[in-house]
Amino acid sequence: MKHIDAHIHLYPETLMNAIFSYFERRGWCLPFRSGTEEALVYLKERNVEKAFLLLYAHKAGMSWELNQWARDLCLQNPFLLPFGCFFPEDEEPEILVKTCLKDWNFAGFKLHFNVQVYRPDDSRFFPVYEGAINYGKAVVMHIGTFPTAGAHLGAERLLAVMKKYPELKVLVAHLGLYEVEDFWWIMDRYPGVYMDTAFLLGNPRFPQAGQQVLATMERFPDRVLYGSDFPLICHRLEDGFDEIETLFGNHIFKQKLLSQNAEAFLKS
Repeated sequence: MKHIDAHIHLYPETLMNAIFSYFERRGWCLPFRSGTEEALVYLKERNVEKAFLLLYAHKAGMSWELNQWARDLCLQNPFLLPFGCFFPEDEEPEILVKTCLKDWNFAGFKLHFNVQVYRPDDSRFFPVYEGAINYGKAVVMHIGTFPTAGAHLGAERLLAVMKKYPELKVLVAHLGLYEVEDFWWIMDRYPGVYMDTAFLLGNPRFPQAGQQVLATMERFPDRVLYGSDFPLICHRLEDGFDEIETLFGNHIFKQKLLSQNAEAFLKS
């Protein structure tokens, strides 16, 4: 079925291989380990109309090069929508943000607090939040306590950001696991906060995920986006679509999840 995937990862070959190896050393089976071109073909063959290309930097000095790589890749493959990376110790952060969001027309930024291990309300992230608001863009955040908890993670940390920047548009990755209902509380109060389903639907490690997605859709039918986390997954993309079909059938929620909510998120 045609759809928008709001959560995929691609990187230059050396870095992508290092990421694959990192997860494999931790016992993950990654059946989609391949190069960028093969990954893009795989997605197109599965009716991906658009995909949010999410980057993250784990140390200072990486962001400019990665963002330039993403810009070039997305110009060659316009179905990809780039969300740039940012590290709080990057030099000239305001220039980096302006270049990505205004000059290169990125859709937003991806901040991975589970990897970056900084508090989201650290003032060094403020240029990203302010740039997103000023240029009408979004911030995708891995801010939940999945897969490991930390004092810098969780719904309370997002709440601190939203209190300072209530107009900010945020996509909370992975349905906010493991604090789904705490993120609902924030969504009730801040209409610019959304969720994606990355890594969850069709994943046998999360047998309750479908019901969590269903409950979230019932509460926020316009603010949940399908995402796969491809290629950093162990299950087939088709397994996720099968679960969506089981959950929603021909209900309007299915099309909202698969494309309509993502389109509205990009336009809002």
